[in-house]
Amino acid sequence: MFDWKVDDRLIRIYELESRNEDHREISGVKFCLGDWWAFGSRVVLQSKDGMRWVDLSDEFNSAERFAVKAFVGLENEAFVFSQSRSGLSCRSLYCFPERGLQRWRTLPSVPTSSAFVIAACTHEQVIVCVDDGKESRLMRLRGNRTEWEQLPVSFPGVGSYLELAESGEGICALWRPQRTTGFRESSGIYGTRDGGTTWDKIQEVDTTLLGGASSFGRPTLLGGSNGYIAEGNVDGFTAFSLSTPDEVAAVACDQFQQAFVLESDDEIPVQTLRWRDASSSWRSFNLSLADRIVDIEFVGFGVVLLGTRKSLYIYSVELLQ
Repeated sequence: MFDWKVDDRLIRIYELESRNEDHREISGVKFCLGDWWAFGSRVVLQSKDGMRWVDLSDEFNSAERFAVKAFVGLENEAFVFSQSRSGLSCRSLYCFPERGLQRWRTLPSVPTSSAFVIAACTHEQVIVCVDDGKESRLMRLRGNRTEWEQLPVSFPGVGSYLELAESGEGICALWRPQRTTGFRESSGIYGTRDGGTTWDKIQEVDTTLLGGASSFGRPTLLGGSNGYIAEGNVDGFTAFSLSTPDEVAAVACDQFQQAFVLESDDEIPVQTLRWRDASSSWRSFNLSLADRIVDIEFVGFGVVLLGTRKSLYIYSVELLQ
């Protein structure tokens, strides 16, 4: 499904179809292996240009209902974590650019029943952060990839963002539920300089961190509740002042630009896209989507892929021709 123009900046490019009454929802979008991906509950979509999409969900060959929880990758290989009644499986998708081929491989399953999963990878290892009900722990797969190694570290809270650079530096952001009510309350930001073996707390924030993004060595951008948006690295984060009760629903970052979406908790949410390039201040754009935005990713300069639970949109900060 392609090219349903909503207004002068917004195009709906894909609408998810149900299959045999199965519950299917998009939960994330990602640029990886030179392609764009959308994933979620019984959903794996691929696009070569961010506009035309192919449904690859059947390639999982799963008789059970599955939900892709995390999708991370490098130049030629991606790692896909999917949850089902059998547990948390990990698949590797390897790309052969010279032959235009892709190959799926099954890797060892992650020993966890966690519903909250975030992951990161380098050329040497894949790290996954899972919540065991009391705290979050990290596990690593490397070398011959025969089993997951639990790292000697744990964090209070539930992971919302994880990154790891080839230099060994990394960020892990987690929110903590209030003990008596279970509601989200505060968050911690942790950093590593040795590839994830040891972590130090960078700072505590009085908000709920919901996600983040980083690219090409640029500072990490973290977003959370009450309009919280902060930029930084393992040495610390600086928050921008946004006077709003809205949540930062999604964040995107590449070498030349940054963006995030503010979203109200109304039944029909009020949504605002904030965007800036490497040298300018933030610009604001009102969105007109009836559904909640789950994730965003850049398709080009000033062009953002918006993922909702059932549809994909392209938004341009300049008027569409």
